[in-house]
Amino acid sequence: MKNEFEFKNQLDDIITAWPQDQSELRKAFISLAAEIEMKPGTTMDLVSRPEISHSIRAKASHARVGRERPLYTMLDVITPRMGPWMLSLCFYEDEITDVQEYGQAVPQGLYGETGYCFDLDVFDQKPVDYLKERIAEAYRAATAASTV
Repeated sequence: MKNEFEFKNQLDDIITAWPQDQSELRKAFISLAAEIEMKPGTTMDLVSRPEISHSIRAKASHARVGRERPLYTMLDVITPRMGPWMLSLCFYEDEITDVQEYGQAVPQGLYGETGYCFDLDVFDQKPVDYLKERIAEAYRAATAASTV
């Protein structure tokens, strides 16, 4: 786990490098990252693979008893060498719901378990708000917290 100062510097580097023609998607990324960060007891780590992705992995430091999963959500910025950037927000399939059917299951896609991911390639407030609700839902599942 990197210290908070190093994490913030790395996050700032990603935001600064964001393609100018995708500033609205950057706004979605900042909003989702802030939503994750505000959850009490959340620690975030950043794993970067240049020209592939930057991955924020969020863990609840006070996970419910018996939960051994390494995170409750993962926010990826897909940064291909050629082409537009996109976001992918993933959870464990059994810790969230998707009544709008915006996402898709990814068998063995999250640490060997079925993940459930939502992709964004343009900014739209409605899906961003929907994803914030999924973040809250995953956090509650990970911590057994009754309120967020």
